[in-house]
Amino acid sequence: MENDSERMMMQMMANMMAGKRDEEPESCSSCRIDFFERENAVDNQAEGVFSRMLFKGCFAIDGYVIQNAEGEPVESGLGADFDEANGPTAAWVWFCRPANDAVKEKFQEFFGGSFDESGQRMDISTDRFVAFSDSKSWGSYEEAFGGSFDEDENDALW
Repeated sequence: MENDSERMMMQMMANMMAGKRDEEPESCSSCRIDFFERENAVDNQAEGVFSRMLFKGCFAIDGYVIQNAEGEPVESGLGADFDEANGPTAAWVWFCRPANDAVKEKFQEFFGGSFDESGQRMDISTDRFVAFSDSKSWGSYEEAFGGSFDEDENDALW
């Protein structure tokens, strides 16, 4: 099982490195959302799914990184569950703390989902997840910013 998940991750990373990415993900949104991946993890022990991948980093809206009151990037990311054929069966966006109304509005418009009551998780369609992950809107945190950001002690979702 782990080999399939690792192979899928390797293929996704190879596509990113080879520049095999769409210019922009298709969206009816009036804004641009970018994700800067800092790290990822594969969980083959997640109950009820073949494999779960969690991607951790930060988001930007129209080129502005979402920051906390101290001016640090807000830890956030995406997650997806996969079946045995490596096809996504569920996908979501998450934040380490509740998103404010302006951020929720932009994300809901861009991804076509709705945040849960906590304001920390929004389920998105698997098609939207695949289109976004294959686009130039998904990049490396280190390449974009040249380093990492401090871990937040409220990082309960990771």
